[in-house]
Amino acid sequence: MHDLLTKQDCCARASCDELQHGCSGPAQANHDHDHAHAGTHHHHDGSTRAMIFALVLTATLMLVEVIGSFVTGSLALLADAGHMLTDVAALGLSLGAAWLTQRPATRQRTFGFHRAEILAALLNGMSLLVLSLYVIYEAISRLWAPPVVESGLLLVIAAAGLIANAVAGAVLLSSAGANLNVRSAYLHVVGDALGSVGALIAAGLMYVFGWYLADPLLSLALSVLLIWGAWRLLRETVDVLLEAAPASVDVAEVQRVLQAMPAVTNVHDLHVWSVASNFVALSGHVRLVHMPMAEYAQILQDLRHELHSRFGIEHVTLQLEPAEPAPATVQPPAR
Repeated sequence: MHDLLTKQDCCARASCDELQHGCSGPAQANHDHDHAHAGTHHHHDGSTRAMIFALVLTATLMLVEVIGSFVTGSLALLADAGHMLTDVAALGLSLGAAWLTQRPATRQRTFGFHRAEILAALLNGMSLLVLSLYVIYEAISRLWAPPVVESGLLLVIAAAGLIANAVAGAVLLSSAGANLNVRSAYLHVVGDALGSVGALIAAGLMYVFGWYLADPLLSLALSVLLIWGAWRLLRETVDVLLEAAPASVDVAEVQRVLQAMPAVTNVHDLHVWSVASNFVALSGHVRLVHMPMAEYAQILQDLRHELHSRFGIEHVTLQLEPAEPAPATVQPPAR
């Protein structure tokens, strides 16, 4: 009869929001639920506007570099325009993923489309890695025969590119910390800015000293930095896809805090994972001391409040388990 669901078992298996709705009144439950989603909605609006601005600015700069490459005969500038083209595609992909994450959940996709941002970040990180390896290959081949470049006009275009990328990067930076998708777009813009810095330095060296070897040497140095950023981005996106606990949450500390709560004797089967970069979920089993069923709702509310205030975890599902009944003592028969 252990598996028979009593009313107490049903309450124990409910998520915190569900139990508050059923046992503590709908007003408080609905207030918490709406407040959390309102903050997420405003966050997506800000990051989407930032990516649209960066997309328009990057596409404009790409066209300028394509025209400039034909005017100056600079292959390096044409290659940087190709880099810009991958960034335009990456930003467009990121915008599409940001739009998907705002779509409501369905019966088949119960978490909605939050993972779309992770998939976009994964693809962007892979494109950064491939592009960096290609630049390294081209730079090594140019070490033996560096091309002659019209360095004067290249200086002007590189300076304009650096200013434009700095502006786009500053716009994206405010949203880049909490969202892997926006951060991948930010890394692309940073890559463009580094390319503009390299082009500016190389153009100056070529213009003043006629040292055309500067172009491939600086390209190699900047590519190493891009590979490092791409590797970190790929590692974090893979961790999310493997449902690893986020780096900001110490699972052992979560278990310790929960087990220190009043009436809690044990916490087991504890799982913490990221659905998306700013969407952390938790589930677990909590063993309680003997208590009236009416106190379960307050215990769940206290546990949820502790998880939110200490660790910032909003999506919580806990199964409350009553203490095992003490074994019945068998009295020896009277003689």
